[in-house]
Amino acid sequence: MRSEANGETVPFGGKDIEVEADECEIGRKRKGLHGHDTEVKGDFRGLFERGTGRLFIEPYDKLKKDSDERRFGPPNVANVRPLVEKVNPSSILYTDGARAYESLCKELGIRWSSVDHSSGEYVRRERLWGKLRVVSTQGIDGTWGRLKIFLRARGGVSEALLEENVKEFQWRRNLPNNADVFFSLLECIKDGYFP
Repeated sequence: MRSEANGETVPFGGKDIEVEADECEIGRKRKGLHGHDTEVKGDFRGLFERGTGRLFIEPYDKLKKDSDERRFGPPNVANVRPLVEKVNPSSILYTDGARAYESLCKELGIRWSSVDHSSGEYVRRERLWGKLRVVSTQGIDGTWGRLKIFLRARGGVSEALLEENVKEFQWRRNLPNNADVFFSLLECIKDGYFP
């Protein structure tokens, strides 16, 4: 994530801060193979920082190897590496059961735990790293739902404008609760946050 003032990368999390990571397909028109969307406008991956509610969303291409054709199924290591690299190594990362996260977190030295949605597990309490913790991805999963409502309220979004609308949603979610949207936008323009 970029900081408004100086463009430096600001890592997610910190010492013992819990972060959730997940991916989302946007643009469902009808269900297809194994319940996956057949006409997807965009694939997005995101991070949600518990406690602060800080959010990061970015698009990515979920393509078959050596092809421009979109693939179905869970993300691979190449899909989630850029996302996991944004997480501070002293954080705790919670994900769904995608195997790509496990190997990557071990490689990068990030404490990691997951829930297995395919077996019906969505949340559990477990003693991890000396503390009783809630292992879930419900924060980021709820954010995907709010994002889809945000896009629907605009009467749907064309594929050409999808990324810009998703970034606007992220920007609005990261504003403090008492912030005035108009004056916050003016501040961002003044500080050069928008090109």
